[in-house]
Amino acid sequence: METRRFGRTGHMSTVAIFGAAAFGQISQADADKVMEMVIEAGVNHIDVAPSYGQAEIRIGPWMPRERGRFFLGCKTMERTKEGAWKEFRESLKRLQTETFDLYQCHAITTMEELDAVTMKGGALEAFVEARREGLTDFIGITGHGAQAPEIYLEALRRFLVVIRLGRLVSCFHCLGVWLAALVAVLVYRWEPSVILLWLAVAGAVSIIERWLGGTTFSGGAEDD
Repeated sequence: METRRFGRTGHMSTVAIFGAAAFGQISQADADKVMEMVIEAGVNHIDVAPSYGQAEIRIGPWMPRERGRFFLGCKTMERTKEGAWKEFRESLKRLQTETFDLYQCHAITTMEELDAVTMKGGALEAFVEARREGLTDFIGITGHGAQAPEIYLEALRRFLVVIRLGRLVSCFHCLGVWLAALVAVLVYRWEPSVILLWLAVAGAVSIIERWLGGTTFSGGAEDD
C-alpha cells in the first residue's frame, strides 16, 4: 500500500489507516478477523481512543505480538492533567503496550476547550510529562468542524510559548550556576576540583532540560 510521511513524526504511514472507532461494539472474534485483514492489507497505522467503546480492549490482545508493525496513536477527551494522566495509563493497560507513538487531545472543538487543556493543571501538562518520560514519542490535538484550523494554529502558538519559556528558564538557570560558582570560589574558598565537578553536573542537567524542551506538537483533523 502507498505510504506518505506523517508530518514531523517522520513515520511513513499508509494512506489508509485503521480508525478503531469501528471496534466500538464488536466481539473479539470479529475484531480478530478485521485485524487479520488490516495486517494483510499492509496498513501500518492505528488510531484509537477510550471513547471508541471496546476498541482498546479488542486491539489489546494483538499488541504484544504486532506492536512493532503499527504506528499507534491514542487520544483522550479528559481536559485536566490528573484526568489525562489517569486515562493515559488506563489506555496503555487496555492496549497491552508500554508506549504510544502519538497521544492527542481528542476533539478540541472550541477555544474554551483549548483554554481548559492549555491552562495550568490542564491536560497538556500530562502530555508533556508523558513524552519526557518516554511514554509517547509525539503529542498533538484533534478536532472537528470549520473552526478546527483556527484552533490548531492557536494551539501551536501556545505550545511554542511554553517551550520557549522553558528554554529561557534553563538559560537563567545556567547563568545562576556560574555566578554561584564564582561566589563559592571567591567567598567560600571551595576547592577547584569540587567546583569543576559541580559545574559538570549542572551542565548535564541543562543539556537534559534543553532536550526535554524539544517536544513536537502535531495537530490534525479527524473523522470519528
